[in-house]
Amino acid sequence: MKPFYESSDYTNFSKILLSKHGISSIDNHNNQINNLKVNRPDSRKLQSIFRTYWFKLKPLILDRLRPAIISNVESMINCHNLYYGYLFYECNKCDKYHITGISCHSRFCPSCNNKYRAERTCEMQKKLLAVKHRHFVFSIPKELRKYFRLHRTLLNELFKVVHASFKMLIQNSKKRKRE
Repeated sequence: MKPFYESSDYTNFSKILLSKHGISSIDNHNNQINNLKVNRPDSRKLQSIFRTYWFKLKPLILDRLRPAIISNVESMINCHNLYYGYLFYECNKCDKYHITGISCHSRFCPSCNNKYRAERTCEMQKKLLAVKHRHFVFSIPKELRKYFRLHRTLLNELFKVVHASFKMLIQNSKKRKRE
């Protein structure tokens, strides 16, 4: 797959810009293409690592991957790639414009996840009470993780145990306060 700016669509797009706005619009367009986050060096490091190694690694681990993981990784690789689509904004008054690639909206993608995380944090903050709280982390011992990977339905049992633990913790704390 070649990038958008190396495709015939790009050449046609450049000809349209030239005929409509003149040579300065082509320069503006090239500057914007070069300044896109996708084209900046060392930007999206995770994305560039996956872009380099994913298609070599995928056949080796395909039997251990769920389809959701494959689709998330591949959409993250193509996030903001102009070849897969872009948004073109143009000012009616001054004829300046802005081009941005379409995002993947995947939680696995570093840039899209950042937006998702910020939105989720704000939503959670609205729901939280202004009281002292504790943070608990329940993890699965390394020896048991292989069973949870093979039998995903066991995760439901894990959540039931966590719920029972919380319930017991809350009940015991209420009893201690009464005594």
